[in-house]
Amino acid sequence: MVQKARGKQSVEVASARAQGDPDAKGLVADSDIDLIDLRQLRHFLAVVEQGHFGRAATQLGISKQGVSQSIAALEKSLGVRLFERGQFGAIPTEFGRVLTRHAMVMQAEARNARTEIEGLRKDHRGEITFALGSSFSEFIAPPAISRFTQAYPQVVLKIANVHPANMLQLLAEGELDFVAMGDLGQADTVNVERQPLFQMSNNLIMAADHPLAQADRVSLEALVEHTFVGVWRHDLTERTLRTAFEERGLPLPRTLECDNLLVTRGLLLDEQHLVVANRLFFERELQAGNVVERVVPGLSYTVTYVLFYRRGTIIGRATLALMRELQRVATERFGDSMLQISP
Repeated sequence: MVQKARGKQSVEVASARAQGDPDAKGLVADSDIDLIDLRQLRHFLAVVEQGHFGRAATQLGISKQGVSQSIAALEKSLGVRLFERGQFGAIPTEFGRVLTRHAMVMQAEARNARTEIEGLRKDHRGEITFALGSSFSEFIAPPAISRFTQAYPQVVLKIANVHPANMLQLLAEGELDFVAMGDLGQADTVNVERQPLFQMSNNLIMAADHPLAQADRVSLEALVEHTFVGVWRHDLTERTLRTAFEERGLPLPRTLECDNLLVTRGLLLDEQHLVVANRLFFERELQAGNVVERVVPGLSYTVTYVLFYRRGTIIGRATLALMRELQRVATERFGDSMLQISP
């Protein structure tokens, strides 16, 4: 029935063209769209990414001729040239650049549809692609992932290595299923929802042998001559520092930007630098007595840790189970340090 209907539509379009019907162009659209398939778009995006038909074929695991034929069929269905082919590779044309943007969205949505369908199956198959902020990576994620994989061995987990500044954009574009990280106002991103998990206070942390470590109370005046090293939230840390010291009429201490945890720990433990952070990052050092934590009025701030997910997405059973496992581990490990989230 579908084939007959399409055949009838083609006849109607041909007739309209022959009679010079100005609406014939609109009639073509639905027919031509059927000729674009996800396989062709996948081949197209591989050529865009590699800039070369041969390298794209290697990436896809098919012949170069197969890629060329697929792209040629796609170009024929669209009636435009998608690549300028030269001695050194393939460069997208103006039409190719337009298709790239839409093809990436279409591919992501197809993956999301499959993920949602797989996620709703009772046998918990499929895959989950997610990203974690540094606060979740060391002490929360490993035990949560271990528990999850034992409970759902048929689910494939893909943990993306993404800079925090790009996580929510990739989530909104459908490249990630969820993100767990500190919420510093990023939830305004289009198509992103948030589920608060817990809050923790960021306080002054210093090495146990730091000259100020023996004092139970540390004043802002005592910190002026010391150096602070930023960890992952340099912008918020700097804003907090600036406000605290300016309100007291004090000069700002020296600050050093650093988002490398290993370097930060070295500067903290061996070079007498100071950090404003929480025990999510220094739990092991706190337990060993290598660092101490102090609450300094005006210098501490609270961060809400959140699970972000796409707006309108049906979250699969397996994804929900993993998200709950992350929350469960965080509560078990840091429950005494967590703050209540206001309703």
